[in-house]
Amino acid sequence: MKIVIAPASFKGCLSNIEAAEIIKGACLDVFPSVKPVIFPLADGGEGTLDVIKVLAGGRFFFEDVSDPLGRKIKGKW
Repeated sequence: MKIVIAPASFKGCLSNIEAAEIIKGACLDVFPSVKPVIFPLADGGEGTLDVIKVLAGGRFFFEDVSDPLGRKIKGKW
């Protein structure tokens, strides 16, 4: 049997991908014969780029950029 695991993020606590992995582990502990399928969700806010990266098989690039207040931060694209 397949089980689809499709969580959104738990803001400030777990990303959608972290939540999916934890749920997958718990499913396999209780039902070792199931085949969990991870499909994390996002609504365009927090975690959206992470979902696109996972589902499309991409990777992130990081650059030094300035935030709106002119502070130096690492930008992810």
